[in-house]
Amino acid sequence: MPNLRGKTWTTTTPAQVTDAQFWEDHLISDSDAEFIAEIRSEGGGLGHDIVNDDGQTMPKEKKLQFLNAEVTDDPTNQTTIVDAKGAKGDAATIQIGTVESVPSTAQAEVTNSGTSKDAVFNFKIPRGASGGVWGNISGDILDQTDLQTEINTKALKTGGSTNQVLTKDSATDYDASWKTLSAANTSYSKTSSGLAATTVQGAIDEVDSKVDSLSSSVSTLNDRYNKTLSSPNLNDVTYNYHGYVTSATNIPSGVGTSGQLIVNANSTGKYVMQIYSQYNGANVYTRSCNNGTWTSWVKMTVADDIGKQVLSWQRVNVSYTNTVADKDTATLTGTMTAVSGATDYILIAERINFGFFTANPTRSGTTISCVGMNASGTAHTLSGTVVVIALK
Repeated sequence: MPNLRGKTWTTTTPAQVTDAQFWEDHLISDSDAEFIAEIRSEGGGLGHDIVNDDGQTMPKEKKLQFLNAEVTDDPTNQTTIVDAKGAKGDAATIQIGTVESVPSTAQAEVTNSGTSKDAVFNFKIPRGASGGVWGNISGDILDQTDLQTEINTKALKTGGSTNQVLTKDSATDYDASWKTLSAANTSYSKTSSGLAATTVQGAIDEVDSKVDSLSSSVSTLNDRYNKTLSSPNLNDVTYNYHGYVTSATNIPSGVGTSGQLIVNANSTGKYVMQIYSQYNGANVYTRSCNNGTWTSWVKMTVADDIGKQVLSWQRVNVSYTNTVADKDTATLTGTMTAVSGATDYILIAERINFGFFTANPTRSGTTISCVGMNASGTAHTLSGTVVVIALK
């Protein structure tokens, strides 16, 4: 029990002390003491201030009871300090209860489902907002399975093998699969190709077909321009041809059956011009076919008829650059090269595209003119060649 100059404070009879005694004597601290004190001023009224360790002034009651208190004097400030401490209690406990994932828009929350002494904290933690890493993924990714599903449907496809490529299967987003590229399943733009195919393989096949057709056409041209016709009926040679014939029929009267034949025909074979010359003679003959009807052979003037020497010959390109309607005629012109020493020239109409010559060519200086007819069935520009033989 605390002492005050030999006086004992008891819990039954409060000690009577004055302010003078409080400041003259010093309380001895005893943390285990339990006592009751009645404090009066010299005048008998309340007036002594008692302040705790935190500087708080205790209420001015007639009786003060201190349980397990430490009481000290502060003479400098003329204050008695009472540090009233509660009994030491048991240690508190903290446990983690539930941890719940909530939508990203919700607020974080911590609640105590235990007591103030034994707390059990329950947590609600918002999920992270979608960051747009996977493009158009919306909503929340809840777990690893959901994430894998998003990756499988919206990211790079798994699988595939060496040399395969990931290609779109439709216009739908993320509709893609691994494929081994081949000409059969690879598309291409046909804007400028002129082909009907929509895949590379189709284009290859179409080009192959066109090449085959072109090869056939080249073969036909070779046959018509480089191949000797054996025993032909010249009435049947209604296609473009430039070559040698043997044992021919429907040739000019009194002329050998073997010689050179030049044929210029339209695509239908109904409008044709032919030039024929016996292989060992200098006479040249010409005729034409108008819509299937042949004219008679006409002998053209050559050197044998006029007794002149042939100096040279040349092929002159003639043309009419404007469009000529079907069955219409136009004058084609070209320029020849003058031959030194020549006193005369013989002009032979050789060929014309899309039609035939309707008259023999003429010359004015170095300008060659000839009239041709369009016999193609559609409008075209006309061009052709004229053979010019220089004489002296």
